[in-house]
Amino acid sequence: MDARVTTHSPPSQNSQTAERPPSTTPAARRQFFVRVAQTVAAAVGWNRLLVRLLTVLGSILGVSASYAGVRFLWPRNPQKADDWIPLVPVDQIVPDTVQTAWLNTLGVYVVRQSGTQGERIVVLKASCTHLGCITQWDAGLRQFVCPCHGSAFDKEGHRLRGPARRALERCAVDLVDGVLLVNTRLTYRRENGGWDDPRSFVRLDESVG
Repeated sequence: MDARVTTHSPPSQNSQTAERPPSTTPAARRQFFVRVAQTVAAAVGWNRLLVRLLTVLGSILGVSASYAGVRFLWPRNPQKADDWIPLVPVDQIVPDTVQTAWLNTLGVYVVRQSGTQGERIVVLKASCTHLGCITQWDAGLRQFVCPCHGSAFDKEGHRLRGPARRALERCAVDLVDGVLLVNTRLTYRRENGGWDDPRSFVRLDESVG
């Protein structure tokens, strides 16, 4: 009886290649290193771009701070004739009232006051002396109230509560032929005696209605 012998042919080269893990092929290794190199290059490029952006931003902030410092230290520009703005005939301002008609255009309140020193008209800047938010006149409370942080001022502009530490500022005013003029570029602070300046108010006599 003939014995049957089973033989196995050696695996072909193609089958060996197919069985090799793809990640161990030279081409795969080259692709891996290329991707790593591209990732590193991209990270370096972004870092350089970030450094450039921060440098530009720092330069802009430096220039802005320098400009603000110069504006703070530089004296005011001489007043011009067209800085004076006619508002209203004073006889149209009702006594003991706060006029808000020029709040949106000039950012001021016109206040006609009555007190021991007689009757006067002042023009108050609406900006809160804390951070510059525009105050709102509350007729019920008879106060100027800051909507941002709650500071309050009375009808004459005196500080009632903080965080503001100063009274509202007054604008320069004048009276020409019965018409009230205002100069919003020239302001006066109570804390340094500016409210005593005769240009910070208009005194009314009995002949004015």
